[in-house]
Amino acid sequence: MGTEILEKISLLRSKPVLVAGLGKSGFSAAKLLSKVGAEVIVVDQKDNLELRSRAKLLKNQGIKVNLDYRFETNVLDGKSLMLVSPGIPPDSLLMRKAREIDLPIYSEVELAYWFSEVPIIGITGTDGKTTTTTLVGKILSKAGLKVILAGNIGNPLSQAVLDANQSGVDYLVTELSSFQLKYTKFFRPVVSCLLNIATDHLDWHEDVQDYFQSKKKIIANQSSGDWLVLNADDDKIANLSSRAKTVYFSQRKVVHGVYLSDGKIISNLNLDNGTSLPLLDCGSLSQAANWNLENIMASIAVCLPLGASRQDIVDSITGFTGLEHRLEFVGKWDGVSYVNDSKATNPHSAIRALMSFNEPVVWLAGGQSKGSSFTDLAKVARDKVKTAILFGESAGKLKETLDKVNLTAVVANRFDQAVNLARKTASSGDVVLLSPACASFDMFKDYAERGNCFKELVLSAKQR
Repeated sequence: MGTEILEKISLLRSKPVLVAGLGKSGFSAAKLLSKVGAEVIVVDQKDNLELRSRAKLLKNQGIKVNLDYRFETNVLDGKSLMLVSPGIPPDSLLMRKAREIDLPIYSEVELAYWFSEVPIIGITGTDGKTTTTTLVGKILSKAGLKVILAGNIGNPLSQAVLDANQSGVDYLVTELSSFQLKYTKFFRPVVSCLLNIATDHLDWHEDVQDYFQSKKKIIANQSSGDWLVLNADDDKIANLSSRAKTVYFSQRKVVHGVYLSDGKIISNLNLDNGTSLPLLDCGSLSQAANWNLENIMASIAVCLPLGASRQDIVDSITGFTGLEHRLEFVGKWDGVSYVNDSKATNPHSAIRALMSFNEPVVWLAGGQSKGSSFTDLAKVARDKVKTAILFGESAGKLKETLDKVNLTAVVANRFDQAVNLARKTASSGDVVLLSPACASFDMFKDYAERGNCFKELVLSAKQR
């Protein structure tokens, strides 16, 4: 552990620390900070039953919590640093004041890294993070290693560190968002993986460059003893330089790493005396697996340097049927397939979904925009989509963009109307695809609620 980190830990044990936000990550960070002897103060502008329950648990541990908090400048006085949750935007008054007084600001994953006794695998990208993180966990577990999945996948890294440090865990497999990476400084995974980068979250980041730079921070501190896995097909990251040992994955060309050739996934990563070795025949994989080839190859490239065997990979991937809300096959009735890709909350993710199908697509899209352009998405949709059924806040903007490429698009007033219209529009041989390209918060609690609503509407229509 570096001298600078030891100095930070020393500060934690001598001065109060502010935790901004009492979401899952803020709650876990507060517990970890308290455990190492810091005087913890937690603030959150919201006040609801879930937050009150967390606050009660923290107060029982001697941690100060203020809910329904209205900013006061003195909350920053005397603090050694501030831990900020992803839900706190950089342009908030609290963040602006902290920067004005040069108070160090870190994310929860940075704090967790300082105290982790277990090596961390970090996975980021605009799309595919959750699927790849899940697959890496499956393969390494099959290889006999004990892992905990953490980070943006839903289990805060701070909590994983608290659990792992006492239970003989081999790796923390961590999904990382741009929000979490933005406020890291020393964070260093032993294996990092950059899946892809496309414009996203411009409603939170200052600009495209800020978003890109936040993602790239995953490799900033890696050294020659670490591994870096890059997507050779993504021009924005393929040529990134790092001190780590770099391997690649590609669907288009032969690379040093894992690649696709003649319908087979092949590796040349020091297997079978360094020769290329076919790992999987795509014809033997499920439909969901074939929709996720990029994520599958990335997960293999992460796991091979860590000792996973060909059989571990085959056993883990062959039975892979996809994740809920990510190109999830709902069913097929009257010759029409229904696919739930509600997790596609940006245009880049929707492009990837549309590119997965050769069949005509009746496309359900819309919701709350995150500031991204729909222009490139419209160009892909023009060649893939039979009819677009649009809903939510962004329906008008989407229709305007799709009209420019002469794609038939209809706006529905409600989500249930959109699904019903898509069902009536589709013919045998078509795919009805929910891949919104937008966030869900204009109509739903989150993307999962949106996806579940889609499935319920489809299944109830089938039963009528």
